[in-house]
Amino acid sequence: MKKFYKSQIILALSMIFTFAASNQANAQCAITGLAEAYCLDALPVFLAGTPPGGTFSGPGVSGELFYPEDAGVGVHTISYEYIPGGDRYYIKSSIGNPWGQTTTDQAFDLAFGPGEWMLEAFETVDVEAVFTGSTSMIYMDGSQNQSTELAAFLSANLTAIEEWVDAGGVICINAAPNEGGDINFGFGGVSLDYPSVYLNTVTMVDPVHPTMVGPQTPTSTTMTGTSYCHGRILGPGLTNVLVSGSDVGLAEKDYGDGHVMFGSMTVAYYHNPDPQAANFQSNLMTYMDDYIDFEPCVVTMDVEVLDAVSPDIVGESDIYDVCLGEEYTLTGSGAEDFYWGGGIIDGEPIMQDAAGTYTHILTGISDEGCVATSAVTVSVHPNPIVDGGFDLTQCAGMDLILSGAGATTYEWDPSVVDGEPFEVTEGLTTYTVTGTSEFGCESTDEVVVEGIGGPVVTAVITDEYELFGASIDITVTGGSGPYGYAWSHGPTTEDVTGLYEGAYTVDVSDSGVEEGICPPVSETYTIIRFVGVEDLTENTLTVYPTPVNDNVTISYVGDFNYELTAINGDIIFSGKAVDQEIISMEELAAGTYLIKVTSNVELTTKKIVKQ
Repeated sequence: MKKFYKSQIILALSMIFTFAASNQANAQCAITGLAEAYCLDALPVFLAGTPPGGTFSGPGVSGELFYPEDAGVGVHTISYEYIPGGDRYYIKSSIGNPWGQTTTDQAFDLAFGPGEWMLEAFETVDVEAVFTGSTSMIYMDGSQNQSTELAAFLSANLTAIEEWVDAGGVICINAAPNEGGDINFGFGGVSLDYPSVYLNTVTMVDPVHPTMVGPQTPTSTTMTGTSYCHGRILGPGLTNVLVSGSDVGLAEKDYGDGHVMFGSMTVAYYHNPDPQAANFQSNLMTYMDDYIDFEPCVVTMDVEVLDAVSPDIVGESDIYDVCLGEEYTLTGSGAEDFYWGGGIIDGEPIMQDAAGTYTHILTGISDEGCVATSAVTVSVHPNPIVDGGFDLTQCAGMDLILSGAGATTYEWDPSVVDGEPFEVTEGLTTYTVTGTSEFGCESTDEVVVEGIGGPVVTAVITDEYELFGASIDITVTGGSGPYGYAWSHGPTTEDVTGLYEGAYTVDVSDSGVEEGICPPVSETYTIIRFVGVEDLTENTLTVYPTPVNDNVTISYVGDFNYELTAINGDIIFSGKAVDQEIISMEELAAGTYLIKVTSNVELTTKKIVKQ
C-alpha cells in the first residue's frame, strides 16, 4: 500500500510536501531568485529552491551560490534536484528508555541499519526541524513513566503534527502508561483509554498485513506479553491491526495525504514468541517508512552571462545631516536608469517621519542591462526638546535671569542674553527661546514673565510748631496691595503723629506680592522744629545733626553751660564751652535725648534723636 505526492505544493510548518492523486510521488520543484541574465562582473547570486533542501548544479555554481564570472559569457543551464523523505526519527522522553529496555532501538537498527535513524526527546526536539519534507517516518513512544511527557508534547504540538501528516507525513503514536490517565491522540478524535483495560494476548486482524510479510521473518499472527498492551485505542475511522477480542491494541488510518498509527503496546522485550515479536516491531518501522514512495524532482533554468560589466554609479544626497521635518534629495549618476526603492524617486525631495540613520541603496542599470548598486547614508537628527523654565514673576525694575536647556545655543525674543541678568519691565511679557542643537536643529519654548510694579508713596508733612506736634500723612498707590508699613522710630501704621524735629524713614511693602519678589519701597521725611522761635535772641542755639549716630555739635555764641540728659531727666554729660562743643554719643543707646544750654539766666532746650 502506497500514497504519493500531489502536484500542488503544500506548505506546512516550514516544510513543503507535494503529492499526486495518482499515487505516484511527484514533487514539484522550482528555482526562485535567479534572474534571466547577469553581467560578467555581477556579484555572486544566492540560489533558492522549493521545496528547500535540494541540490544545485551547473556552470558557476558552488553550493548555493552562482558566480557569473566563473560561469563565463554565454547561456548556462542551472539545475535543482530535490529528493524528499529519507530521515527517520524515534522520539521518547529524555528520562530514559521505557522499562529500561532498548528493543525499540534494536528494531530501528534491524529495519534501517545503525546510524540510519535519529533519536530525539519530547523535551528538546526542534519540531520545525524534524517535521519537514525530508522526514519519511516518526515513531513516538510514551510508555511506562513517560506518558505524561508524551501527553504534554502532543498538547503543545498536535496541530503542527496533524498538518505534517496531512501534507504526507507518516507517524506512529504509541503509549503503554504506568501513570496518568487517558491521552488525546488527536487526528479526528482518537484517544488512548487508560487504565481500564490491559491486553495480554493480541491477534493480527489481517494475516497478510505488510508487517506480517517481511522483510524480517518469521512472524506470528498471535503474540502475548505481560501485558502486551496497557490500555486500548478508541476513535472513528480506524483500521484495526492488533486486537484482543473487541479491544484494540494497534490501529491505523489515512489522514489527508499522510498516514498515522496508534498503539498501546509495551516494548518488544516483553513480547512472545521470539524472534517473531521482535521481527513484527522491525517490520512495523519498515512498513511506515515505505508507506509513501518518494520520487525526486529536477528543474532547470537557463541563465545568460552578458559580455558587459556593471556601470560605475554614484549615489548622492544634497544634505547628509538633516533635522527631523526637513527634506533632502537623492540623485544618482553613471547609469541609464536608477531605482532607489521604498517609493523614492531620483531627484525628488523626501522627508522621514522619525529620527535615525537611513541607508538608501541605489540600483543603476546600464543600456546593456547590467546592474550596480551604491549606498547613501543620511542622518536624520531629532529636534532638541527645549525648556525655557517655568513662568516667572519679578518686581519691575529688578534683575531676572532666563536660561534655556535641552540644546546647545539659545536665542531669546524679546532680546535678552541667555544666562545673564536683565531689568524686568512692568506687565506681562512672553519670552520665546529658540534652542539650536549641535546639528543645527531647532525647537522653541515660551516663558511668561510678569513684572510687578512697586508702590508709589506721597506724603503731607506737618512740621513741629509745638512740642511733639509734628505728623506725616502718607498716601500709597500702585502695586497690588494691601500694604505693610515699618517706620524707623517703630510704628507700623500708615500715618504717624506726635513727632518732633528730625528725619523719619518709612518702608512700604506690598503684601499682595509673593514674599521676597519685591523689596520694600523706602522714603525719608524731615521734620523741622519751629517751637519758641519768637523768643529766641540773636544768640541762637543750634544742635546738629539730628538724628545723630556718633558726634553731635552744640553751637551757641559766647559762653554757655550745657547738659545732655535722658528723656527722664538723668544727666549724662555736662560742661562749659565757648561758641561750640562737640559731644560723642556713639556709645549711647538709640532713643531721644535733651540738650540744655544756659547763658546768664536764659535756658534753651533742644531734643535730639540717637539712631
